[in-house]
This record gives sequence, structure tokens and C-alpha cells, in this order.
Amino acid sequence: MGCAINVTKESDIEALVKQTIDVFGRLDYAFNGTGASRAGTIVDQSEEDWELSVDLCLKGVFLSLKHEANYMNE
Repeated sequence: MGCAINVTKESDIEALVKQTIDVFGRLDYAFNGTGASRAGTIVDQSEEDWELSVDLCLKGVFLSLKHEANYMNE
């Protein structure tokens, strides 16, 4: 099973976890690894470049665990 989502959007994460439960019936474990950055030196990076990395690496993992944990506790 695979699908394209935006891990920085809570509604995408929620839908993916629900689809996983619908297809497989349960969720025993999860691996939430993602990351990206824009090329360039730190002095050339914009605040938006930094926010991209933070949203992917931190927010995406937080949102994923938030919705996955609800099913893992069942």
C-alpha cells in the first residue's frame, strides 16, 4: 500500500492512518522518518527554507504519532 500525502497537513495524516486501519484492521507499529532541506549554505538560507525542514522533520513526525498512537492503544 502506498499513497502520496503531505506530512505537514494533519488532515492528510489522519486520512492515511484511517486508510491503514481500514485495509489492515490494526496498527502495531510505525516508522516515521522524513526530512529535506534546500541546498545552500546557512547564510543563504531563508526563514522559509528553515521552516520547510522543521515542518517535515518535527511537525510531520508529531502529527503522525498523534494519530497512530490512538490506534496502538486499542
